[in-house]
Amino acid sequence: MKKILFLLIFPTICFSQSSNNIQNPINVFNSGKKKYDSQDYLGAIKDFSQAIKIMRQTDNSPDYALAYYYRANSKTKLKMYYSALNDYNIVIKRNPNYDLGFHNRGFVKSLLKSHKAAIDDYSRAIKLNPYYTKSYKNRGLSKQYLGISPCKDFKKACELGDSNSCQYFIEDCE
Repeated sequence: MKKILFLLIFPTICFSQSSNNIQNPINVFNSGKKKYDSQDYLGAIKDFSQAIKIMRQTDNSPDYALAYYYRANSKTKLKMYYSALNDYNIVIKRNPNYDLGFHNRGFVKSLLKSHKAAIDDYSRAIKLNPYYTKSYKNRGLSKQYLGISPCKDFKKACELGDSNSCQYFIEDCE
């Protein structure tokens, strides 16, 4: 009886252990995205880090810049700014035409009071996507912090539909 029980249980144990060792990076990424969307940023960081680790080990893995991007966003939400900057640098290195990578890195730089560097990133984001209102607005705010006129940026963001920028323009530029 013990032999029969062992033969029934042993394959189940082996199968469950082997299936845990082989993880699909897309499933792990999707798990991280769900956690990100539900504001479980620590859980999201863990999953995105695991997805990155799996993708690095897989020869035929897809580009994993998006996992770095969402991990950086999660770190930003948790005020882990320097670590987020490192991830955004990787995002931009892997995808130098990703406007949101530049925009979000600029945002973190502005949070760290590195407004000149933030302006450079916002300018690059605008060059890549001239219709993203937040880049104009945030570049204007960084310029304003440095004593540079933000009026052109606020006006452009307002023209593109950002109501906060319209208010900034009315208050600061008219």
